[in-house]
Amino acid sequence: MRQLFAALSVVWVSVLCPMTVTAQESSLRPVITHEPVKAAVRGQPVTVLARVTHDGGQIKSVTLFYALSKDVAPFRTVMKSSGSSMYYGTIPADVLETTDRVSYYIEATDHLESTQETPWHTMRVREQGAPIPPSAAPEPAIPQPAGASDEKKAGPGFTTMAVIGGGAVAVVGGALLIGGGKDGGSNGSSDGVQVGDYDGSSTECFTLDGESPDCDIRSISIRIDADGKVSSSTLRPGELLEGVLRGRAFSLVAALDPATGSTGLVTYAGSVVEDRIIGDISGEAGTPEGSGIFSGTFSARKRE
Repeated sequence: MRQLFAALSVVWVSVLCPMTVTAQESSLRPVITHEPVKAAVRGQPVTVLARVTHDGGQIKSVTLFYALSKDVAPFRTVMKSSGSSMYYGTIPADVLETTDRVSYYIEATDHLESTQETPWHTMRVREQGAPIPPSAAPEPAIPQPAGASDEKKAGPGFTTMAVIGGGAVAVVGGALLIGGGKDGGSNGSSDGVQVGDYDGSSTECFTLDGESPDCDIRSISIRIDADGKVSSSTLRPGELLEGVLRGRAFSLVAALDPATGSTGLVTYAGSVVEDRIIGDISGEAGTPEGSGIFSGTFSARKRE
């Protein structure tokens, strides 16, 4: 009997325990943290950013789905990783040419094929230079819990790959690249980053405590020099911001002028991915009206 019990114990340890671990892993899903894009400029591509994490596994893929209506099968494009759990995907400019709004959502899949999705988000498309409508103020970033609703899947084609055109594919060819030095000296270091001017747009919001966000969408330009210096006088209009690359990442920091009655810092943290720059805006400030926070995103593509 003892020999039989020992044999059964070995079987229990080698078979049942792995099944238990797998069951625990399968109960976890990716977590998506995303600040919805509420406004877009006609004729300009829109870069959608999301932070995707997983406590119990690996992220296999992150996908951006978008459509002119939630009732039709959406297009989709694979979102690329820019490091630090950040992913980005682009809605092409030609999609925004003949519509007043575009809806999208993000889906993340892990190594066990468990998925997580955001709700549908709708962005309004405005003419360049037009004011931002009040309803286009960005929503706060909301981490999506496990088991998010599946109500968005109203149409066919969710498992069919679609070819996305209109600038969704970045091409790096014949461009001047900064060398891949890793010494991190005073001039910074980089890893195959393209030198030149990058043009794009930013959505920057300031939210006073207890009030709705006040947002501004504007065109921006960012310069990357051969020595790894990063500069921009348009991220913060009228103020030259300078920094250096560390690998493919950089931070530009603006200090608010106390003479205006406001104090605080605004940070523009960016990453260079192929021929694009994508980044987040964050910061805190004290104003005569009270304290508040800065938030938003920016993106730019290398000028040809």
